[in-house]
Amino acid sequence: MRILVDGQSFQTDSRNRGIGRYTEGLINGLCKNGADVVVLLNGSYEQASSEAFLRIKTNIPEVKVEFFFPFGNNSSLNINELDYFLSEQLYLDAVNRIRPDAFLCPSIFEVGQIFICPPLERISKICPVSAVGHDTIPLDDVQVNLPAHDVRNSYLSFLRAAFSVDLMLCNSRFTEKRFLHICPGLKTKVIWGASFTEDVKQIEKKNYIFYCGGLDPRKNVDFLCRSYAKLPYSIRIKYPLYICCRKNTDLAQKLNKFIKQLGIGSQIKLVEAEK
Repeated sequence: MRILVDGQSFQTDSRNRGIGRYTEGLINGLCKNGADVVVLLNGSYEQASSEAFLRIKTNIPEVKVEFFFPFGNNSSLNINELDYFLSEQLYLDAVNRIRPDAFLCPSIFEVGQIFICPPLERISKICPVSAVGHDTIPLDDVQVNLPAHDVRNSYLSFLRAAFSVDLMLCNSRFTEKRFLHICPGLKTKVIWGASFTEDVKQIEKKNYIFYCGGLDPRKNVDFLCRSYAKLPYSIRIKYPLYICCRKNTDLAQKLNKFIKQLGIGSQIKLVEAEK
């Protein structure tokens, strides 16, 4: 079976975060189960395209890579503009050229410059379509999470597109429940996060509590630290908390300051994520 996978999550800010890793693990799993996988990349930005191509061919050499080339000012923030409409058509032309047996979009909500949301409804007329739903967090507080009109418009448009898929793959039972609450008739299946192995050299081989991920407010790392601070000292000294993140950011500096205020800086350590 030939499965065409949208590869733009290897080109956006998600590439080195959970979505990029999840996508890579999912493609690896498809290949191991005998699928003929083709990844479709956005060719508008040379550096992002070449870096994504290199990552895919290094980690999953058996995968074929194809490109589509959007038109003009094709940012998904301009979803109602003619350039974006023409870019969607060029995406559809690429799907028609590849002629897959099934189409998979690993991340729908990549709102930003290097992303054309696959025209899922039109692709479904060519082959069965599936997408991965990672969360619906922006809908919890639209005013806070989607304050800019263009970002909100793009997100809601992508959400409507998601409901045209034949199967929504969800990364947890909780996410599945959220999508079914929004769209009760949606066909869903839970596919838990694909595994991967990374060496974190700064962490000793002993007992510890470990967090790896972003420091965005929605990740609730402040809450994690406050909860950890309430543990007895005997527990904290036995189980230090390691937070693996990008250390040289404003969010990391803010977190460091917060940890010092809690007075437990010796038991919480920030270690650098290598990617």
